[in-house]
Amino acid sequence: MDFPHPGVSSTTGWGPASSAGAASIASVSATAAASVGGGGGGSFRRQSLKQQQQQQNEEASKTFGEIEFSGLKQLAKFVRLDSNTPDSALQQILGKKWDLTRPTLVINIFGGDFEKKRQLKMIFKKGLWKAAESAGCWIVTSGFHLGIMKLTGEAVRDYTDAYGSNYMIAIGVASWNCIARREALEDPNISEGSVPATYQSEESDSSKPKELRASDEDESPLDPNHTHYFLVDTGATDQKKGYDCPFRTRFSHVISSWTDEENKQLKVPMCGLLIGGDRFALEQVFYALTETKCPIVAVKGTAGAADVLSSAFDYLFEEENQVDKKEEDEETQEANFNSKMSNICQEFFNCNDYFDYTKEIDMLRVMLKEGASLIEIFDMEEDFDLDGKMISSLLSSAGSEGGEDQLNLKQLKICLTLNRADIARDKIFLENKKWKKGDLNEYMYQALMEDRHDFVKLFLEQGFSLEDFLSIYILEKLYTDQLKRLSSKVAIFHQLWEYHRSHRNSKKVKLREVGKVIKVLVGDFYQPLYAKKDFEKNYTKTVVTAQSPVDQSTTKALVQTAQTGYLPAYFFTKSGPGQNSGSDAAGVGGDNMPQAVPKRRRLQAGDGSQETQLEICEYERSPINFSGRGKRN
Repeated sequence: MDFPHPGVSSTTGWGPASSAGAASIASVSATAAASVGGGGGGSFRRQSLKQQQQQQNEEASKTFGEIEFSGLKQLAKFVRLDSNTPDSALQQILGKKWDLTRPTLVINIFGGDFEKKRQLKMIFKKGLWKAAESAGCWIVTSGFHLGIMKLTGEAVRDYTDAYGSNYMIAIGVASWNCIARREALEDPNISEGSVPATYQSEESDSSKPKELRASDEDESPLDPNHTHYFLVDTGATDQKKGYDCPFRTRFSHVISSWTDEENKQLKVPMCGLLIGGDRFALEQVFYALTETKCPIVAVKGTAGAADVLSSAFDYLFEEENQVDKKEEDEETQEANFNSKMSNICQEFFNCNDYFDYTKEIDMLRVMLKEGASLIEIFDMEEDFDLDGKMISSLLSSAGSEGGEDQLNLKQLKICLTLNRADIARDKIFLENKKWKKGDLNEYMYQALMEDRHDFVKLFLEQGFSLEDFLSIYILEKLYTDQLKRLSSKVAIFHQLWEYHRSHRNSKKVKLREVGKVIKVLVGDFYQPLYAKKDFEKNYTKTVVTAQSPVDQSTTKALVQTAQTGYLPAYFFTKSGPGQNSGSDAAGVGGDNMPQAVPKRRRLQAGDGSQETQLEICEYERSPINFSGRGKRN
């Protein structure tokens, strides 16, 4: 990953950056490039590539352990590592060492101390809580017991106390040299699972008047409400803050581009939130915006870096709307921009009057030129829906693929991941939007797997065809994939299936086995239509297609229950069981959906009170027919 140089020339804006600013940013960029390209090495001629990588990862990770904060029962995991630790080692720590699964959403919190307002605390907490409605939200901060990081820890603590730790975790990425009382974490007897480190988090001095607060380079204690910590040793001694920015950017890239067991990268939605903060917080935002294309929401009215960025953003649009300004030459534009940004930095950053903001001005110039479309402003005086603003920034980052009249499937995937059918209805499924047949099949499958009732209903409202989507193959795949998740909601079905499955080594659920399980559960009220010997005999070459029309009650049952352990019963008989809660596990389908096939012959099955006509088709992936009456060939 190559880090940018903010002193770039411009053909549209304020001209080249100053030489002093170029030099200041170049020094940071060089540090970043070194950290990305590092990771140890040496000559391992006799070792395999896998052994070399394993040894490299072990050398990069210095210390694992657990922290016990005074007065709290829960333990937080931590690792102290070098800033040059390779990306593969970072994911191994998360996935293998800490047993964390891929997140569904990553929220980067930037900032430190901020100007506190009464409504901010609840707006911020509610925004995080609503954004984390889907399980697996990761919140990344600098991990200190100060300002917005402290407020983030409190929000995560309150949410996990109510709903469990599976829904939200807070990861602190802190520079080792900035941690107060870090000697408590250097005890050689500390190890994960045995002796935790006892750590005291004192109250910060953020309540003191500004003139009495410590400088922005002083040490701070770790926040006790974060669940995991990456303590980054940059090796720097001349400056405590700033050198961890490249590492945090790489870390964010790793968790937002998760690599699965098949070595495939799975993109995770990621957005940033800037509240208050010093000039180092602005530098973190700069790296996130330019390197990972992370959309940023700056909360205006919280002072510090947030107000600097929002003021610079406002200045950009003021300049574009003034006709006389467009006629100025580049040199004049550059001078005006530098003067304006210097005044803004001087107003909102708590530094000495003689401080040189050349580096910060160059970063603002690059962010406004290259990433203005990724910046959203949340005004404390006018806006109240923080999570809506965050999701809007995510949708903006997804671009406008497929043309103005085409459905943006990237945006739809983000809304589905975050379980926001309301936003999908208002901003994606517009009247002039079109999509091809089969485009929504993967998303319907995911909605069923993740129990997204509102999305199932939304797709049906938009004309999604169950006739083209649902087949025996898809039903079996739903059962199979759902059981793989080992959710507690399908535990009974899983145990019964283990008992009734035909082949002990088979991991695929067959509908004949489903019929046996359902009959055990509901007794004589259900006569399994595909639990007969004739069905099993013809199963390898044929697929059942139900000819019973789907009435409104059956369709309503599908919408309300989405994916349940008894889903096939709704399609093969009208005497299916009542509603059941679906699985909360994550999973995505995505096979190409089959087409209808000819050459059918008619069978009959039933319990006497109801007769259901079936058709046996010669192709394996024939869809279930909902048209009502069958036709003889």
